[in-house]
Amino acid sequence: MAVSNAGNIRIVSGGNLGLDFINTANYKNGEIVEEWLFNVSDFIDWASHLNIGNNFSADLNNSDESFFEDIIQLRFSMYNIVTALINAREVNEQDVTIFNNWLKRANSSLEIRIDKSGDIVEGYSTNRDLESLLYPVVHSFKNLLESNHIKKVKQCSSDACNWLFIDNTKNKSKQWCTMDVCGNREKAKRHYRAKKNKN
Repeated sequence: MAVSNAGNIRIVSGGNLGLDFINTANYKNGEIVEEWLFNVSDFIDWASHLNIGNNFSADLNNSDESFFEDIIQLRFSMYNIVTALINAREVNEQDVTIFNNWLKRANSSLEIRIDKSGDIVEGYSTNRDLESLLYPVVHSFKNLLESNHIKKVKQCSSDACNWLFIDNTKNKSKQWCTMDVCGNREKAKRHYRAKKNKN
C-alpha cells in the first residue's frame, strides 16, 4: 500500500480504485474524522493524479459544486457496503441502491474501442463530463465486490486510521495500511507501553 500527495490531497492506494476513492477520507465508527476532498476541484485533482480522465478540464459552476454532494454520498455508500461485508454485517439496501444507480450510469456509457494494433480497450462514450470521472471507480469497486479479493480487504489496525486495503500477503497477516505511516507509529506506541510497564 502506498501513500502519496497530490497538492493538499493524500492519495492512499488500497489495491483497488474503489478503495482508493473511499480512502480519500478517514473514518472512525462510521463517521468521517479526516477529509481530503473539500470541493469538486479536489476531486478532479485526485482523479488526475490516478490518471483518470487524463487532461480533464472543466469550467466549474454552481451545479458542479452541488454535484460534489453526490460524489461524497457515493463514497460513503461504498464505504458502508465494503465495511459491512468485511465485518459480516447486513448491507444497507439504501447504500446498494445508491451504488447501483451509479453503476447503471457507468454501464450506459461503457463501450469498447479497437486500437491500431488490434487490441480491444474499454472506454466511456462520455469522457469529458465530470460524472464520467467516477465511472472507472464504480466499475473497479464492482469488480472487487464480485471477486475473491473482497475476502482479503481489511481496515488498518491503527487507532488513528481506518483506511481500507487488500491484504495480498501469503499468511494474511498484514495489520496496517502502510508500515511507513501507521505500522511504525503503532510499533513505537507498543514499545513505549512495554517500556513503561517495566518501570
